Amino acid sequence: MNTSQFLARSPERVRVFGDWHGNVQFALNQIERGLREGITTFVHVGDFGLWPFGIPRDQWTTRYGFVREIQTLLEEHGAVLGFIDGNHEDFGVLAKLLVSDEGMGVVSANIFYIPRGTVWEWCGTQFGGMGGAVSIDRAMRKPGLTWFPEEFITTADVERTKRAGSVDVLFTHEAPQLPVPKHSFGPAIDADCEQSRRMVATLVDTLKPKVLIHGHYHFAYSSTDEFPGTEVIGLDCDMGIGRDNYVDLVPGTPHLLAGMRDLLPEAGRGVEPELCSRLDQYLSGMSKSRADLVSRAAHYAARLHSNQVRTGFDGSKSPYINHPMRVALKLIDWGISNPEVIAAALLHDTVEDCSDLIETYLIREGTAEQWVRLQFGPRAAGIVSEVTNSKGQIYRDKIVDLAERGSSDALLVKAADLVDNAGSVPSNGGHRGLRLAEKYQPVIPAAVGRLRRLGYKSAADELTAIAANLDAIFGTG
Repeated sequence: MNTSQFLARSPERVRVFGDWHGNVQFALNQIERGLREGITTFVHVGDFGLWPFGIPRDQWTTRYGFVREIQTLLEEHGAVLGFIDGNHEDFGVLAKLLVSDEGMGVVSANIFYIPRGTVWEWCGTQFGGMGGAVSIDRAMRKPGLTWFPEEFITTADVERTKRAGSVDVLFTHEAPQLPVPKHSFGPAIDADCEQSRRMVATLVDTLKPKVLIHGHYHFAYSSTDEFPGTEVIGLDCDMGIGRDNYVDLVPGTPHLLAGMRDLLPEAGRGVEPELCSRLDQYLSGMSKSRADLVSRAAHYAARLHSNQVRTGFDGSKSPYINHPMRVALKLIDWGISNPEVIAAALLHDTVEDCSDLIETYLIREGTAEQWVRLQFGPRAAGIVSEVTNSKGQIYRDKIVDLAERGSSDALLVKAADLVDNAGSVPSNGGHRGLRLAEKYQPVIPAAVGRLRRLGYKSAADELTAIAANLDAIFGTG
């Protein structure tokens, strides 16, 4: 038996899933979502949930519901799924799978097991798989039935994988660094977990993947902090939000990750496609590390603002993320290309509006401002801090002070913010329009004067035109 329909594919897009734990309905929902978007190649990074509990191998597609339902759905659409092992798998069953000519395990006609150390190529992009991780609850499990020592990553596994020399994308179940707050599970398990992470970190150091995608911790995040040059992406599990359980890859492209619209969470799906396309175009002209900074900023901004909407003058509602996207793109229109400034524009409302979320879920200790600094650097953090309104601060005083004494970076971000806010007030805005005009019109002259002195003519001209329009409509000049 061969697995050519998996390995010999040339997928335009690959969807990568985190832990499912045998949750068949969640799995079907996730696969169906991908199929609706035209994706037919799927990879799973462990804790897939292969637990047939004694059902004979030749009866899996008839009696074993998890495999049967997924196989039926995949076969109907000509789709395939390959998975690496996690720590919650029946390793006794994995060891007995039919092995293809290419060394992969065959679960069914469209589902395949990717053994540790497997390396393959899609569209010129090299992929590698390394399963395994430590079960922190193994004391409650029964050896040989619900727990298997084969879950441990071994030196032989690592050395076998290293022989690839390099890969572009590495799929692992374990993470190369601890992505969540540390908790002790006893000296022995703590030591095993640290050793497991070191094994994966060794692979990153040797193979130098552009992207590493892992599961295991049930936490969605993206980071380049520990391993410069490698974007480490963690995925959530079947108990979390469906959008945080997957990420899309585009083999054969420089940055490998899918475009901005695909990286935004489910609540941000209403983002205007044109905004995503324009930001993608900006990202395509820069190095991976610089593009990663902006991509992460957009992703986090979308997640943090995901429960917020902006209400138009006609009563329509749109995801809040459209506003910081427009602010960032306005800066690009003005010729501002520094990625830290663009990242700050995308994040400019997060500390003011989302500090509770940041301090609860994204940083172990510290403030929302410190999280921005840790994730995006001092320049971006400084800009966000400067444009953030303190509680009780009068808006006019804040903007005038920023215009007179703030950094040029922060002034530009605030100017783009003003353009998007004040420029959206229509002539038939009524009482609400008048109130906003009275808010924005008095602060624009101070910003314009400083912008002209700094040489930012396009920004100054655009704000001047908006002020004149507000005055003509509402007489607020």
